[in-house]
Amino acid sequence: MRMKKLITVILLLAAAAGAAAQTHTTPQGYTLYDNEVSLYYGQGSITQLGMALGGALGVALTFGTVSLDELRSNGTFSAGYHRHVNSWLSVGGIVGYEGISLVFSSDESSGSDGDYSFIFAMPSATAKWFSRPSWSMYSRLSAGAITGIHEGQASWGFAFQASAVGLDFGIEKVRGFLEAGLGCQGILLAGLRLCL
Repeated sequence: MRMKKLITVILLLAAAAGAAAQTHTTPQGYTLYDNEVSLYYGQGSITQLGMALGGALGVALTFGTVSLDELRSNGTFSAGYHRHVNSWLSVGGIVGYEGISLVFSSDESSGSDGDYSFIFAMPSATAKWFSRPSWSMYSRLSAGAITGIHEGQASWGFAFQASAVGLDFGIEKVRGFLEAGLGCQGILLAGLRLCL
């Protein structure tokens, strides 16, 4: 519920910023709108990879008496807002969520589940390599905090996303995008971006 409220607030702030939208012009003469609102979906987060490694180590350290029956992630869902400060740099923030389920079993028990929720918030910066009217390439770096919630207990940690290569494509104000990188949003990300 808190995540829905936070995403709603970000989208409302982005809409308000869009009302006072300005633009920047690239060296090639293309227009960049100051405000961008992005919705992300990712797979292969470091959280998911860490849970898989932890599960494998748990099985190995019990010499096979415990088995990892299932590791399931719904992927990461996140929303972000960025504002261009010049023609190649934008700054903003990202919030997101991932749910992961682990199921272990042993000779003595039929299985125990562990449902985990991860919520992250990160300031973010994006550097555009270049922009064209229908596509552009960029890199993005984000760092902040993540909380993991399991059985009502929360623990906090460091969150990051380093997307080395990003490609967005589409029309002037509505663009799809793909990113490849590493972090709590995933190895591969895809989504929709509104330029206001």
